[in-house]
Amino acid sequence: MKREIFKLLLDEFYKISELKSINLTRYEQLIEVSNILYDNFIFDEIRFLETGSSQSWVDGCVGYYFGRLVQEVGGSITSVDNNEDIYNKSVLFYSENFKNVNIKNVLKDSVEFIKKDTETYNLVYLDSWDLNLLNPFPSMLHTWREFDSIKDKIDIGGLIIIDDNYYGNSWVTWNTFSGGKIIKTDRIDITYPIIGKGTLIYHYCEDEKNGWKILSKDKSHGLKKIVIQKIK
Repeated sequence: MKREIFKLLLDEFYKISELKSINLTRYEQLIEVSNILYDNFIFDEIRFLETGSSQSWVDGCVGYYFGRLVQEVGGSITSVDNNEDIYNKSVLFYSENFKNVNIKNVLKDSVEFIKKDTETYNLVYLDSWDLNLLNPFPSMLHTWREFDSIKDKIDIGGLIIIDDNYYGNSWVTWNTFSGGKIIKTDRIDITYPIIGKGTLIYHYCEDEKNGWKILSKDKSHGLKKIVIQKIK
């Protein structure tokens, strides 16, 4: 794919985020993801799976970027979520924005769906269980279960992107909400090499004998996406 496509879609995502007054963190994360896709995505069309359905610009909506990518180069989108409200909003979001794209929305637990799914994919975005840094283990374990269920259904050369990770030697101001209001603020020091949805996956992929390679390199302060590639 031509680099111009990725730059065009990044610029488009930025303009929409700015127009809607959305935090640009998602856009900043997508810069590295976009460069990795350009350098490493080897397929002529995209078979994209998203866990944790995109449905609102308030939450960053990176599904728009991937949806536009599929729209430009061809392929299909499968989006799965077990929350009926999010599922309904996601159906509306994708149908309004990508009328000519093959899209399947699924209302189901992502791990349960993946285990029974017979499709194969070459681009996957794992983002289905909200990370809570005060107790990161449920999100971490669920995302590992997603990866363990999908890893044999990814084409050689395919990529998986895992959202919501923090690298060590940094800290985070973590707000706890109730009723839409902040009720508690904590400073959390990241003393482990990496904490987030992709912690267990990252450590598994550090040994390339397991068949996966870590492509993401940005370990600076702040929320990061992990990108890995199936190499065998």
